Amino acid sequence: MELSVEVLMITTGGSRIALLSEESANLLGVHSSDRIKITCNNQEMIAIANTADYFPPNRIGLYRETVAALGVKEGETVNVQLAPLPESLFNIRAKLHGERLREQDLVAIVKDVVERHLSTVEIAAFLTALSIHGLSTGETEALSRAMISTGKTIDFGPGPILDKHSVGGIQRIRNAEPDKAHMKHGEQADAQALHQPPAQAEPEQEGRGWSIQHPRDSA
Repeated sequence: MELSVEVLMITTGGSRIALLSEESANLLGVHSSDRIKITCNNQEMIAIANTADYFPPNRIGLYRETVAALGVKEGETVNVQLAPLPESLFNIRAKLHGERLREQDLVAIVKDVVERHLSTVEIAAFLTALSIHGLSTGETEALSRAMISTGKTIDFGPGPILDKHSVGGIQRIRNAEPDKAHMKHGEQADAQALHQPPAQAEPEQEGRGWSIQHPRDSA
């Protein structure tokens, strides 16, 4: 179906979305959130379809991200077809059901995220599935490699590459100097204990186990 472009001066935050009238959508067999293929001047892209009751039936509304990606202008004619759903959606559904994903499944998901083929709701569903069911070691490796292959990388050249990690917070709290002038006696004692070495385990005289003795108790 050929439709005339109407540029919608609205941004979507990155998603590529196109607006169709209900009449045009019915003729194409498209439902809201389906994928459509838009072709213009030998350029084509996949967009997420939205439908509206009172939109002109001979036009297609393109949001700013879609216009920039396709390189079209107001009033240009484009060809619109129903496109199959991304394979990654079926992989996301499988993960929601607790299934383990293969490497190619995770590559498909990450690739569709990068290429803006998934909506924010669909991405949220994938993140929810990861939160509920987690990732196996193999899935974690496959997801990491997929992110590397689809993203920008930095070549540090030859030689060892070192990285420093820190849990943060705990050591800073232990090293903080307490304001003793504004502390009660009990609070000062607790603050002093916080800066003392950790408790050490000493064997009981009876030899039946270990007892924990804090340095403050032995003073």
